[in-house]
Amino acid sequence: MWRSRRISDWIDEVFSDLDEEFRPLWNESERCLEPLVDISTTEDEVILTVDLPCVASKEDISLNVSEESLEVKAIMHRTLKWEKWGTVQKDIGFNSFRKILRLPEKVDPAKANAKFRSGILTVTLPRVRKKFNVKIE
Repeated sequence: MWRSRRISDWIDEVFSDLDEEFRPLWNESERCLEPLVDISTTEDEVILTVDLPCVASKEDISLNVSEESLEVKAIMHRTLKWEKWGTVQKDIGFNSFRKILRLPEKVDPAKANAKFRSGILTVTLPRVRKKFNVKIE
């Protein structure tokens, strides 16, 4: 009995992890997709590269950054459609991107820098480095 309970706990944990990894990358009610994102860090910066196909210009992008997170919103130049035909039929048109990212390190939002070229948004955020003076007695 004890062993079967442990196995069921393990199975519940595996399915919980799968739900987080394979959740849908879209929101039907808001008609938006989650963009693909790559996050890398250097000694001084956190660099995010966001894939925003069908976004025409930087004016179509909105960024909200805090010390711990970044929200990316973008309006698509053309609508992307997803259709599924079978016993359940779906037809969804997506017209925007939206994603909220938790940053791996605290950053200084006031010194953020962003560039948009050919559908790729690169956001550079300087890492916060706290220094403390230690009094020696």
